[in-house]
Amino acid sequence: MARVRPATTEDSPAVAQFLARSLGGTAQRFRRLLDYAWFTERPNLGFLIEDAAEVHGFVGAIYCRRTLRGTSHLFCNVTSLAVDEPYRKLTLFMLKSLFDQRDCTFTCFSPSDRVVEILRFFNFQTWPMEKVIFTPASGLHFGSRGPPVEVVTSPPRIEALLDEEQRRIRRDHLPYRCGHLVLRSGDRTCYVVTVRRGRDVRAFADVLHASDPGLLLRAIARTHLPMARAHRTFLTGIDRRFLNKLPLGTFIYRDLCPLQFRSSSLQLGDIDSLYSELVPLCA
Repeated sequence: MARVRPATTEDSPAVAQFLARSLGGTAQRFRRLLDYAWFTERPNLGFLIEDAAEVHGFVGAIYCRRTLRGTSHLFCNVTSLAVDEPYRKLTLFMLKSLFDQRDCTFTCFSPSDRVVEILRFFNFQTWPMEKVIFTPASGLHFGSRGPPVEVVTSPPRIEALLDEEQRRIRRDHLPYRCGHLVLRSGDRTCYVVTVRRGRDVRAFADVLHASDPGLLLRAIARTHLPMARAHRTFLTGIDRRFLNKLPLGTFIYRDLCPLQFRSSSLQLGDIDSLYSELVPLCA
């Protein structure tokens, strides 16, 4: 008889094989999602549908704990939903099992059209995801505004300039090919974490996190060279929702899945993609 239960680390090989068969790609790729390097106290890997010791459905869960404005929050990034046809009637029950976890902020950064509608049923908010793409010429007119900005890329200096929560973020992402830098201007600092997304000429350095987006925008022209060293591209992408207006010399990349989230304690501005599937898949 089929049943829904939490997925554990022992289920990783079978789940990865199931996802490769159902969604395409390799089992190794999905193992990167299941075996992410942070938050060893994860409650589960998601939930699965099991029948006769075989996996016939799965929804992935990537957890982290973040401290925002002095309060600790549990996040769960929803990923990799797949169910075999004969077991589709258990899909909603499997998802309900995941979403019944209390005091958790849920995010989804890559929903298909079908998943968008399912998550709306579970009271997820939906926000269009657009990237503002900065070229090497973008942001040059900001250079004379405000105090000069120092770009710090040396790992020891970065570590010294971060607070305790930011140091934890940096350590959590060191196993991956992420870019890290700190911007300093007067009494302001901005910690930036990036990954490379896209292919060939469309590849760009995607800003997963910027602790002070306004300072990053003002100094964006000074970050192109360190971004290029880290990701081999002179293009940088920032979520449009973090910018008040579209700066000169930029263009919009719209070919992205919408952002969906559900939270009883946080707002859209608190959501970023630091601890999400984008890190093990892109970095």
